[in-house]
Amino acid sequence: MKKLITLFTIAIACHSLPGQGYQTIEEAEKTLSVPENNGILAVLNINGEVSVKGTNRSDILIKYKLKAKPKSSRGFEHAKEDLRFLIQHDGDSVIAALMGPFVNYYRGKRHVNINSEDLDYWFFCTIDVEVPRNINLEVATINDGNLTIENINGMVAADNVNGDVSIDKVTGQVITETINGDIRIDFDANPGDGSRFQTINGHIKTNVPKDLSASISFKSMNGEFYTDFDYSIGKTGNVLKGDSDRKGTEYRIEQFTKVKIGTGQSSMFYETLNGNMYLRKLN
Repeated sequence: MKKLITLFTIAIACHSLPGQGYQTIEEAEKTLSVPENNGILAVLNINGEVSVKGTNRSDILIKYKLKAKPKSSRGFEHAKEDLRFLIQHDGDSVIAALMGPFVNYYRGKRHVNINSEDLDYWFFCTIDVEVPRNINLEVATINDGNLTIENINGMVAADNVNGDVSIDKVTGQVITETINGDIRIDFDANPGDGSRFQTINGHIKTNVPKDLSASISFKSMNGEFYTDFDYSIGKTGNVLKGDSDRKGTEYRIEQFTKVKIGTGQSSMFYETLNGNMYLRKLN
């Protein structure tokens, strides 16, 4: 499986929710074949929400609407020149991404560098996707929108910056992160090993089957961990984490509190700065 095309934000300062004055640049509905070799569908937005729903279909259906609001007499014209919605097959991945002059790729990472003062327009894109349930997903947005994913049996990676992440009826590994927003996940089966949930300013709420078997690691500076499961307390443990940039990969040791539920089958990681973490039984 190809490595995830990870979203990396350098600088973002571009907020304007759609309303009066927005004009449509492009609106389309497209059908795609699924990635080969158990690959990944990457749906990458910048400003706006993304919704992905697993269905019985055997292909991928993408609907998107791209809008812009001019700040100057030629602002809309410049937006039409700058913005485009890219759909392409790349090896064992399918990429559907909003593109512009402020987007580039370096070492497999997507870099987005926007300052609203440099643009004479605001822009906004909504993306709705229907996929086969067993697909592997990477979904991302940055501003002015939430991520909503449901009914997926494959791996899910979901990244937001200023918005919530909501994932329902999943059965595989989930890796999700936001900065200013809540994370809510409902698992229909024991979570996939290595699932990880991180937010800075928000709560993490996970609901799982009553027969959960997991080893839980969690940490928060200004939050607490709550669960209605019976558990055994483990020792505070060290977790090796790595961050990659142009200079290479820097590794650091971080301490997490550990608890075990059942036989500890799957590893799960929770991390917040300002927010609580919840692990509850599904009703």
